[in-house]
Amino acid sequence: MSIRIVFGNITGAILTLGWNLFNKFNPKQHILSLYLHNPQKNVFENTVLYLKKKGFRFISTDDLQKLLEQKKSLQGRTAIVTLDDAWRDNLQNVIPIAEKHQVPITIFTPIQPVEEGVMWLRWFRDKETLSKFPELANQNPKRLSTSRRNEYWTKMKEQKRFEREIMTINEVQSLAKLPFVTIGGHTYSHPILPNCTPEELESELVDAGQTMRTWTGTDIHVMAYPNGDFNNEVIAVSKRAGFDMAFTTEEGRYIDIRHADLMRLPRNCVPNAFGRQESRARALGVWQKVFKK
Repeated sequence: MSIRIVFGNITGAILTLGWNLFNKFNPKQHILSLYLHNPQKNVFENTVLYLKKKGFRFISTDDLQKLLEQKKSLQGRTAIVTLDDAWRDNLQNVIPIAEKHQVPITIFTPIQPVEEGVMWLRWFRDKETLSKFPELANQNPKRLSTSRRNEYWTKMKEQKRFEREIMTINEVQSLAKLPFVTIGGHTYSHPILPNCTPEELESELVDAGQTMRTWTGTDIHVMAYPNGDFNNEVIAVSKRAGFDMAFTTEEGRYIDIRHADLMRLPRNCVPNAFGRQESRARALGVWQKVFKK
């Protein structure tokens, strides 16, 4: 076991104990919101079991929207679980666990990665590929304009191919039929939305939303902003695209049914492979309050 995992587990245990003793979670008005990407099976199941042990019931995003619109007091501790990007390993590491423990989940699914099998960042994080583009050595690819990103991405795809890491269209369609799974919007190509032009936003949100609705035959009305990035223009176009609820990656706080902004809902990130105690502390949001980005 690495020193990082040991540190995380010890620190996480202390923070979780502190949360249990001194938390300000009001079960009548607060909802715990957490999200994952491509978690190991034990990380997902241990987190779910811990929250159930602490008396949390799990609701779907449809349930959440109704509660936020009604603004009625909640009946006990409530939590919501979402996943970003539709990683293919979710099919074996998440879906069976969610079904077994009756946990509704929403999977925010980008169109192009499903069509092609790989997220664009896969190329920008590959050392062999980057070695052929020295001008990118010290650049954060998330700060590139969407058009500039696409120029590099097109060239990179000519240089190297990767095996599929994201679900297929058929797999997404099959999941959409499961009663405990909701498919949500996550744009067309998973760009950093504030980096997009108005025309690109239209394609990434409006056109992508229509495509996902065609794929699944369902009313896709909830989305998550890629990387959690948004601005007022992004919110406006998202609403025009038919999304009336959107999740950010703002951590360390709860969804408050009295004051929640439906287009700016917070979530606590549970990483893919950290230790049990750290995962618990991150799910509760207490880790993020201490170790702020």
